Order: sequence, then C-alpha cells, then structure tokens
Amino acid sequence: MPQTNQLFHMRGQCYFKLKQYEMAEKDFQEAILISDDKNKIIFYNSLGKCKMAMAQKDPSFVSFFLFSFNKLLNASKKCWNSAIEQMDKPSSTSV
Repeated sequence: MPQTNQLFHMRGQCYFKLKQYEMAEKDFQEAILISDDKNKIIFYNSLGKCKMAMAQKDPSFVSFFLFSFNKLLNASKKCWNSAIEQMDKPSSTSV
C-alpha cells in the first residue's frame, strides 16, 4: 500500500495532467513536507515541472522555480553523500 507522501504525489500528478496546477502544487508541497530527505527528490522534480507549467502563464513563478530547484539540488547532494557514506562503511559480513 502506498505511503501518504506517495498518495499526495499521485494525486498531484492527476491534477497536473488535468492542468489544475495550483492543486497539483499543493499536493507536491505536502508530499515534500511529510517525506524524509531521501524521498524528496522525486517530489521536488514534480513540483518543478508544475512551476514551469505555471510560469508559462505567469512569469513571476520563475523566481520560486529557481528556489525549488536549489532545494532539489540540496536534497540530491544529501542523498548522494548518504550513499557514499554507506559504500565507505565496512561490510559486517566476512568471507
């Protein structure tokens, strides 16, 4: 069964396809809010796409899009660093 953050994301995707961008934006933001760092990347990506669609109608959204993009980069960096740390840890299994 999908987790709550995934349900908000899926509903946001439905709103996005229906071009109800404000509703999609709210759901993507809620998914981001209730997710841990490793899961936020996909939700920030969807929010960014939504903001781009909104910016085509209203250029004032461009500044927020850049803010969201910076958040995505930070989340990606955290995930990358976490993955590297996991790879650097010695394995607990012995041969």
